Amino acid sequence: MKLAFALVSCLVLLLSSAAAALAQSPANITVNIIHDQSSGLLRVNGVPIHRFGGKPPADSGPLTDAVGIGQWLVEGENVIAVEVKGVSGSSTRVVIVRGMDEPNLFEEKVAGSGKAQYKLALKDVPRWGWFTADPWTGDDKPLLAAVAALHADYAKSDVKAIIALYQPFGDDMKPYAGSVLDGAAEGLASTLKGATVAPFPTKLKVERFYGNRLFVVEGPDAAPPIVVTNESVIQGQPVLQSGQFWIRKQGKWGIIRP
Repeated sequence: MKLAFALVSCLVLLLSSAAAALAQSPANITVNIIHDQSSGLLRVNGVPIHRFGGKPPADSGPLTDAVGIGQWLVEGENVIAVEVKGVSGSSTRVVIVRGMDEPNLFEEKVAGSGKAQYKLALKDVPRWGWFTADPWTGDDKPLLAAVAALHADYAKSDVKAIIALYQPFGDDMKPYAGSVLDGAAEGLASTLKGATVAPFPTKLKVERFYGNRLFVVEGPDAAPPIVVTNESVIQGQPVLQSGQFWIRKQGKWGIIRP
């Protein structure tokens, strides 16, 4: 969920000095995607975590998406891949960095359409919540029912029910950023006041990762299944996107990443 309130700030805190002091803190890795007339997808270990695209304003130069991926990186080898779709003559530059004052880990240009990929081996990083989640090998219907229920919660601004589904995310972040869900209800209520929730998509796609323990739900054109706009906050752009990353634990579905 891309939020305009407290849950967004916790992702920044993941890479803060407080987190760095822990023995097993999230890796401080950022993927910079410099794009112009191109679109695409960033995957970490196959999981689609960020989509990029859009036309830059006139005379502004390329757009840059800087994506912190520490909350997705795991023990052992990680495959970081950027899949690009571009027009003839366009190019997309991918730069992966560990810190501001350190040499680039990886840099590559993709001409037109193509793929840039980098393998990064890590140790002493967190064991994220999907590793201890229940594997689910049944069909997608129970998960899609949970997504539909979440959409209904947004439509009726049931903040308590929405926040409760984010407990797996809160549990994952607590050792590094504290109780990130504290105060989130007030911010979410403010964001949803006067907001419009897009209709629930008629067709949803589910991808499974990490041995049927991490699930990614996408609507048409790979959009998140829940999209909220609020013209009083941001005109013409979503203020919140939700419902993509799920796990199942103790018989219940929950959201593991915003």
